[in-house]
Amino acid sequence: MYLVIIAITIVSQYKNSETSSQHRSILLLELLTYLGIKSADIEWNDSWGIYLSNHKKYYGYFIDYIYQCLLSNKKNHGQVATQRKKQGAYFTPFPVAYYIVKETFGNQKLNPSARILDPAVGTGTFISALAHFLSAERLLNISTIINHLYGFDKDEVALKISGLILATEFSLSLAFINDQSYPYHARCLDFLTTKVAGKGSFQPNLFDESERISEVEITQSFDFLVMNPPYDRLKPDLESIEEKSNLKTYVTTLKNSSQFSDIDGSIDLYRLFLEKSLYVTGANGRIGAIIPRTFLADKSAKLLRSRILDSYFLNKVLVIPEKLKTFEGVTQAYCIIVLDKHEAKESLEVACSKTKYPDMNQKFEKISYALAKNAFPTHSYITVLDNAGYELINHLNSYPKISDIPFLTNKRGELDLTLYASYVGEGDGVLLRGRHIREYGVNGKDAVRIEAFRKKLKNSSKLNDLSRERLACQQISNNDTLKRMKFSYVSPGLVLGNSLNYITLENENNNCEWNIFAVLGILNSIILDWRFNATSSNNHVNNYEIDDLPFPLSCNKSEINKITLLASELTRSETSDNEVRKLLEFAVLKAFNATKFAPYLINNHGLGIFLKG
Repeated sequence: MYLVIIAITIVSQYKNSETSSQHRSILLLELLTYLGIKSADIEWNDSWGIYLSNHKKYYGYFIDYIYQCLLSNKKNHGQVATQRKKQGAYFTPFPVAYYIVKETFGNQKLNPSARILDPAVGTGTFISALAHFLSAERLLNISTIINHLYGFDKDEVALKISGLILATEFSLSLAFINDQSYPYHARCLDFLTTKVAGKGSFQPNLFDESERISEVEITQSFDFLVMNPPYDRLKPDLESIEEKSNLKTYVTTLKNSSQFSDIDGSIDLYRLFLEKSLYVTGANGRIGAIIPRTFLADKSAKLLRSRILDSYFLNKVLVIPEKLKTFEGVTQAYCIIVLDKHEAKESLEVACSKTKYPDMNQKFEKISYALAKNAFPTHSYITVLDNAGYELINHLNSYPKISDIPFLTNKRGELDLTLYASYVGEGDGVLLRGRHIREYGVNGKDAVRIEAFRKKLKNSSKLNDLSRERLACQQISNNDTLKRMKFSYVSPGLVLGNSLNYITLENENNNCEWNIFAVLGILNSIILDWRFNATSSNNHVNNYEIDDLPFPLSCNKSEINKITLLASELTRSETSDNEVRKLLEFAVLKAFNATKFAPYLINNHGLGIFLKG
């Protein structure tokens, strides 16, 4: 039914010298056959054309939406996830695609032999955006444009729809449907598993129709590449045994291809698409993509980030926050990145979008490339900061990290709330979850069968931690909240769920001035929360991110005592005391020798008000 609606929509928009109902009925049946429906018995109704002609500018969105509905309702035998989820297919709004195309081209010239690739075409939003951009802003005619356009997708129906939309928008002949081809250079193949010949030895025959798909190699380079790659993670979840086996075979195929630098652990499709894009673009190639913001900081993407930064490929980064809801029905933050392989750069441009769809007049901060590249040597984070922000990062980098402090240990809560659910809800012990922790306090608790759980832990080091003072923070904290890190003092004997992280302090044998409340004041400070936010790209507070935070180990005893006193007072207080909080924040800034950065934090942190006046 979905494909019938799509075919009707395309017929309603197609202009031809023959516009009779009979002709449209014939065209409709031809389109349905082209899309794989060969036994349809349907005649054209003129009222469809009248209605849809009044909504011409929306028809591309409408087709995208209908096709996503088809994927969302389609499952293979024995498959739990829908085809849409399985393929990671979340199609791009046209204004976003057009913006990416425009930024990717920039002021670059388009030579007559240039090849432009979308390796994950879907229903063709980028193909359409490319055609409209080259027509409107490079003044090319459509016959020239289609010679530049190349597209891959392993979903043959979606690929065919992309060609139909392009043909309809530019009034091209639909003769290609009779021989099951496309109006531009398109091939139905899996971009990830298709081999790249020699990773740089290119011959101009990839789109030779005489080749069988199984023998195809990507043997030519591309000058421009734009994409919204699939976002799915290669993991079987609750799928059937058959589906798990298929996925294992697919991952093995990818590993054996030797095309990817990091294909262990969590495997994100978008990351593989981005890496392979580096192989298929030429030495002067430019790449534009919208991908999850997690790429900028996730541990799993570190090797690829390092390669991009070390090669001086990164040109622009635009972050699109989750709260803008750019993709309908998807709660995720994104980033648009532009890579330029042409030459080493002295600077790169970064910004955060304020609008759902990127503004064509978006202002960017120009940052020294060397400064950005060297700011996070351990994890190669890519951050959207201005030059003052990078100055603060460099200042904090002079301090040891929490992972380097011998008396601090950072762990995940000991009770897995899924694995050990049977221990929760009854018993004489106290369990704290993420929702129970607030900054400097606890709201609520659950019961737990603590003695039985202690026996379950056996010889785990976490068994000893149960009897110690700890500092706990939420493991999930929304990226758009005013303050992300919220630590609270936890007295000995309480069980912590795995929705919490915790810090223990062991200073008996270290002749150390630090104590649990002084560490609490540091961890809850605005300056450390700002530092955490600078490199956090999702809603998690990961242990490795906490380990990477700076700690003012060598500050003087008087500052430690002051922080201890103020943090203890905030812990005892039932309500927030803004004056005490202000004194604490400045004490922490002094411990970091960072008082001069107070004005910057006032303007660049959600709770900067505590530093005013």
